[in-house]
Amino acid sequence: MSASSAVRAEGDRSAALVSRTESTKWLYQTVSVKGGAYYRLQAKALKNDPRVRETLLRISWYESADGSGRQMDTADSEALAGDAPRFVSLDTGPVQAPPEARSAKIRLLIRPASSAPAVVYFDDVRFEEAAAPQAEDNLNGEQSAANITIETYGAGREGAVQAASAEAALGARVGPTPLTNVRRTQEQQSPPPASSGRPLWPLLLAVAVPAAGLMVMAGSAWRRARVGGGNKPHV
Repeated sequence: MSASSAVRAEGDRSAALVSRTESTKWLYQTVSVKGGAYYRLQAKALKNDPRVRETLLRISWYESADGSGRQMDTADSEALAGDAPRFVSLDTGPVQAPPEARSAKIRLLIRPASSAPAVVYFDDVRFEEAAAPQAEDNLNGEQSAANITIETYGAGREGAVQAASAEAALGARVGPTPLTNVRRTQEQQSPPPASSGRPLWPLLLAVAVPAAGLMVMAGSAWRRARVGGGNKPHV
C-alpha cells in the first residue's frame, strides 16, 4: 500500500495497492454505523493491468463497535474486470445495515490473476448515510394513461379524437374489450303494426254484394235486348 501523486482522479494523491501473490487483498477502514440505516460506498478505481483479475468495493457489517468479531454480512459493488487508462466509478448503491450492526469495514479489494506483481489505484472514496431506495410503482404508467383519456374525453368531439390518438400512442384502450369468439345477437324484427281491432269483412261484403247485383242486372238486360232484336222482321 502506498500513496501515489503520479496517478490520481482528484486531489493530490491516490491510494496504490500492489499485489505479489494470488490471494485477494484490500485496503480498509473501520467506521461506526446505525443498525437498520442505509449507507452507500463509492470510489473511483483505475485498473489498467491484465495481471489484475478484478477490483471492487465491499461493506462488511459487524455487531461490535470496533469491527472485531464475526462478520455479519457483506454488500459488494459491481466488479471492474476490464482494463482502461482512466478511473472508473464503483458504487454499492444504498445498502441497509443489519439491525444489530454497530460498525462496518470499508474495503477496497483487488483480486489478482496470478502471483505476478499487479497494481490498482483508488481515489475519491466516500462512505455516507443514504436515503432508502424508492420502491417502483408499476401503476404509474397505467394511471397516466387513464388520466390522459379521462381529461381528453371530457372535452367533446375534439377531445375524443385526441383521446383516440393518446390510446394509440400508449398502446392502451379504455373501456371493455369485445370478445372475439362471441356471436352478435341477431336484431329482432319489428312486429307488424297492430290494427285498430275492427274486422274488415263487413266492409268488403258491403262493396262486393251491390257490385254483384249490378252485374247480374246488366247481364239480364243485355240478354233481353238480344232476344228482342232477333224477333224483329228484316227490312
